[in-house]
Amino acid sequence: MMSLIQSAVSALKNLRKYSAGISPQLLGNNQPVHPKISDELLVKKYRGWTYIAASRNAAAIAMTPIRLYATVDKGEDLPRSRSGNPGRILDANEKAQLLEKYKTDKQMSARLLRAEQVVEIFDHPFIDLMNKPNRWRTSFEFFEETSIFSDITGDSYWQITMDRRLKIPKELYLLPSQYVKIVPDKTKFIKGYMYGRGIDKIAYKPEEILHFRNGNPEDPYYGLGCLEASLTAVNNYDAMDLYENSLNNNKGVPGVLVSYKGRIKDDQIKQLESDWNRTMRGLKNQGKTKVTSQEYDVKEMGFSPREMGFLQGRKWTRLEIADAFGVPISLLDTENVNKANAQAGNEQYGRFTIAPRLQRIEDKINDELLPFYNEPRIFAAFDNPVPEDREFLSKQANESFKSNLITQNEGRKMIGLGSIGGGQRLSVEITEGAKATEDTTPPPPLDDDIIPVSGGVVDDE
Repeated sequence: MMSLIQSAVSALKNLRKYSAGISPQLLGNNQPVHPKISDELLVKKYRGWTYIAASRNAAAIAMTPIRLYATVDKGEDLPRSRSGNPGRILDANEKAQLLEKYKTDKQMSARLLRAEQVVEIFDHPFIDLMNKPNRWRTSFEFFEETSIFSDITGDSYWQITMDRRLKIPKELYLLPSQYVKIVPDKTKFIKGYMYGRGIDKIAYKPEEILHFRNGNPEDPYYGLGCLEASLTAVNNYDAMDLYENSLNNNKGVPGVLVSYKGRIKDDQIKQLESDWNRTMRGLKNQGKTKVTSQEYDVKEMGFSPREMGFLQGRKWTRLEIADAFGVPISLLDTENVNKANAQAGNEQYGRFTIAPRLQRIEDKINDELLPFYNEPRIFAAFDNPVPEDREFLSKQANESFKSNLITQNEGRKMIGLGSIGGGQRLSVEITEGAKATEDTTPPPPLDDDIIPVSGGVVDDE
């Protein structure tokens, strides 16, 4: 009875701590719940289909450009870069695309709607940092490895090196996730990070590390990677590899079993095996005739349907691994893939696999890296990774043009065409101009076959 009362009192104390905002994982031994599988073991499994799936995602992440923008409210001056260039003012369509991107972010949506202009900035220390994070890694390598660590271990860590004079980030280094440990804190949640192996470790403050964490309902500190989530399937596939290799090596089972009538001695058995292997084994000995005065039976040794059926599971296990990494099978296997389902697969891949990963990186950059520059108007955004449906965009552009929502050049830009002279007018302006000159010809469509890009090309400005 006493133990029950003590348990109830302990539970009540814990409940009060929960209400104070302290993570339940910090209670007791003050240690975070670490993944059951060590990151070092997970990294060693970066091979086979795990490598293929993770590297597909990493390449897609690394190939997506990240851009720097600034919002300009009414009455504010355009932001100036180091060279004095004010940047490029986004047109109405580009601003609408950003609004669509941030439609679930009320704060950013309100900021974009309030802004009189949105400007893309090309000359800025942040752009330099993204183009060359440090002296040892290119931008592609840096983002590629960031994605790989996130997929394999569930966590990626950027270590920020500051410029002491300018007090802005100077370099970024990617710390191997398997050697990073989080130091929890009961009041601050995270006290810091420890990096290194054995006794040779470096301590970092929370503000010196950007931690990209995959969602993990079992642990508020460490993320859950695609590999650990699909570890059973990966281990099964490894087992299948070993099993198939054993089949290729005959699994210790001879091709045939020769049973002689009567009893023969051990030294005779070895001599007969040697004779059979010498005269009948190998491709060049196939079809040869064997003549002997002894009576024997020959039985061919094979594998059961159950053993052979085990290997058929490789296809479904591979599919499970690909699904865990969010990679459509059309990117891994060309069998039964046509143009239609390849396009659908690419669209879903960009929308449901790559876009969320980019958003995770983007949010962390905007929340924890850009504030170092003390420029509240700037924000970073990746390009949309979803492949454009040209037919849909063309239809949308023509309808918007005919409805006088966009100019002719804005519509042409939506479908990837260049500007033309006189294209800064709405459809109604073109029609009224034609009536004034007694020309009843309707405004031309946006199709490139009707309005060539070459000739009369002008700037958007």
